[in-house]
Amino acid sequence: MDAVTGGPALPSWPPADELPRLRRYLRNERLFDGEHRLVYVESGEFRFQYDDTREYVAVNLLGRMTKLLTWRAFGEGFEVAGPTEDTAGTEFCAWLKQTNRLEELALQACRGASSRGDAVLKVRYDEPARAVRVELVNPALYYAEFDALDQTRRIAATIAQVLFHPKSYYLWEERHEYRGSESWIVNRLYKLAGTPEYGLTLDRVKGQVALTTIPATAALPE
Repeated sequence: MDAVTGGPALPSWPPADELPRLRRYLRNERLFDGEHRLVYVESGEFRFQYDDTREYVAVNLLGRMTKLLTWRAFGEGFEVAGPTEDTAGTEFCAWLKQTNRLEELALQACRGASSRGDAVLKVRYDEPARAVRVELVNPALYYAEFDALDQTRRIAATIAQVLFHPKSYYLWEERHEYRGSESWIVNRLYKLAGTPEYGLTLDRVKGQVALTTIPATAALPE
């Protein structure tokens, strides 16, 4: 119940059930960067305290091992090809790899997955350029949706990002929907209430606004 309006409370953003995943990303990224004090002392998640009377030698093994293992996985490159008899398919795969810098993306995705545990690549068709694009997505912006009766079947994947425009926060959702044999990208924009410091809330009925409301999304098609 909302204390101000007396109606049902609006859902928070990010969704409460996603917070453990997002906190894990932040914690593991800090450990990768060697910011151990932020994680173990200042975050409040652990009860570790430094003994000021002792000397510490810090070695960021996580960061060093991660860089070594990701390089061993993708550092020497890889091949992308179709069946031997499919010349056109093989040529397309080679073009896809070159134009999208797949080797570089694979290294970045592997490095991110080694600390966060997840990696997300987005594949889309760029209509103006008439080309297939492969792009790396921050997993913290990724939200999967599954069928209510079959939790093994994903029906949509949303890339959601909070944007700030003078005095207000907005949520831009790039929703990838599976409609039979086709995939659709649907763009939506919502005005959020509150602030990140005190909590953001989302009203999907009254809060939806036109994409042209802010410059960042004005050129996007619905």
